[in-house]
Amino acid sequence: MNDKKKITPKTKAEHSIRCGEATVSIYVRQSNAGFVYYDYLLGRAWRSQTTGTEAHGSSFFEKNEQDVIRAVHEASAWIRTKMQSGLANQQSDAEPVTPE
Repeated sequence: MNDKKKITPKTKAEHSIRCGEATVSIYVRQSNAGFVYYDYLLGRAWRSQTTGTEAHGSSFFEKNEQDVIRAVHEASAWIRTKMQSGLANQQSDAEPVTPE
């Protein structure tokens, strides 16, 4: 029995990155406890030789290695920037603490 569930995003991606055939879709999520975080899904997009249309999949080939590495790196950097700016915004929204 296969208990794996297919991952299907319920919301539109916050940001997308494409490096060669590797694609990354970044989503903002919220845990049951209310913690907001970002995660991403990797995919591969290519032009189908038979139909000429763009096709998508979740498997990669050895030739995709550098594109995948670059896409993950760029996605992680984008998330880090968003989290840092989010923390800065949260800190600026907080009431200032005055020493006693």
